[in-house]
Amino acid sequence: MDWHIVNRPEWFDENGKRLKDPSGQNYGWTGFTWNKSLFPDPQGFLKWTNENHIETCMNLHPASGIQPHEEQYEAFAKSMGIDPSTKNMYLLTLQTRLLPRTIWTFYYIRWKKMA
Repeated sequence: MDWHIVNRPEWFDENGKRLKDPSGQNYGWTGFTWNKSLFPDPQGFLKWTNENHIETCMNLHPASGIQPHEEQYEAFAKSMGIDPSTKNMYLLTLQTRLLPRTIWTFYYIRWKKMA
């Protein structure tokens, strides 16, 4: 199960083969936008896990960066001093603040070397 969006029509070619993002990874391999069909209330879900003493870990793959389809793209770009109208993918470093503050127990960052 993927907590983030993994399938969008524009991520596939005319034969149904998944396309690569600018970093060389398959589109949908990583993401920063909650899949609302699985988690309609992400903050409520995280609040529930916290209240029930369930530790939450997000497995992040930041090598594909923050891409224009992400819900937080515009806010992220602005926070980094970047013009969001460029619609460029922005690579992340380990120093980049990845997500807004929320109820995470910890991040598991899996850094995949770019091709």
